[in-house]
Amino acid sequence: MRSTVNRRDFLRATCAVGAAAGLHGLGIEQLYASGAPLGSGWTQSAHGRIPLPAPATLELLAAAKASTRPAPGPGELLNMP
Repeated sequence: MRSTVNRRDFLRATCAVGAAAGLHGLGIEQLYASGAPLGSGWTQSAHGRIPLPAPATLELLAAAKASTRPAPGPGELLNMP
């Protein structure tokens, strides 16, 4: 069985490996980050008007058990690739 990897997946994997190698090389043992900022409001999509954050974004965040926080203002601040 032959496996193919598209360019975007390859670049993501390369960045992840590079970041991990850099953190290791610098002796960094812990990282801290704030919660993902959730925007508010509405946007127009190919499927019509949808709320922000988009339902699919909320599902992905919930599945990842990601911490979130209110955004500083309206609009879309978080977009899953």
